[in-house]
Amino acid sequence: MLLRNLAAAIWKKILRETMQEVQWHGGVLPKNTHVVIYAPYFHRDDENLPDAHRFAPDLWLETSPGGRWPLIPFSEGPGICPAHNFVPMLGSMMIAAILEKRRIALQDPKRLQTDHSLPGTLDNYTLRFNLANP
Repeated sequence: MLLRNLAAAIWKKILRETMQEVQWHGGVLPKNTHVVIYAPYFHRDDENLPDAHRFAPDLWLETSPGGRWPLIPFSEGPGICPAHNFVPMLGSMMIAAILEKRRIALQDPKRLQTDHSLPGTLDNYTLRFNLANP
């Protein structure tokens, strides 16, 4: 679940505007209100995601990762990323091309262990990989 933990600012927030008046427990949010949603709220909710605090990349092999719970690298609805299918396809093709000729290994495997809890966010820019001949 690397995408749900990236520290890149663009993926940490969702910007929306209410299309109609919204009823909340404590009151009403008026129509046309700008809302900022903190994405890790969805991605790390252990009441709705059994792997909320684990590195679980196999989750993305599912047709609907997270079931009906929103996982956000690309969003949904009117604010959906226009490249929501293109980006994962291109990334997969790039990794497949590398794996045809090289083996990729995380320099510090302790950073992403499937049997340990993850930090609240993961700064992907600090991950380092080695390429080796197969």
